[in-house]
Amino acid sequence: MVALSSDVSFDGTWYRFEFGSQGSTSNETYSFTIKTPTRMTVVDIGCRGDVFDVYNGDKKLLSTPFVPLAGGCVGSVEGAEAAIADGGFSYASKVLKPGTYTISIVASESPYGVGAGDISFSSPGKPIHMR
Repeated sequence: MVALSSDVSFDGTWYRFEFGSQGSTSNETYSFTIKTPTRMTVVDIGCRGDVFDVYNGDKKLLSTPFVPLAGGCVGSVEGAEAAIADGGFSYASKVLKPGTYTISIVASESPYGVGAGDISFSSPGKPIHMR
């Protein structure tokens, strides 16, 4: 994978972001230019129930699916791989085409008014997680 310029790596490293209430934008943006297709994965962590819309500038790239709440913050997890393996947390992945990106994340659902998630960038063929 070839990045022309970047503030992230493209080896599957997970980057933590935080957000507030429903409709809030995360505390981080991710800017880069890529010359080859790149997989972007976004995962809810901590307490299940958060849902995200992911944008490049003002264009929505993906939304994570709604997942039912589990009676409050029950069975919380720390880290993207644990959340994906759990199966009860919202996550989505999209292969980005070559180009320049400024990624921002909006909490479209935030039942606890605050939360965290992880985002990663990797080769399109790299598995999202290992079980």
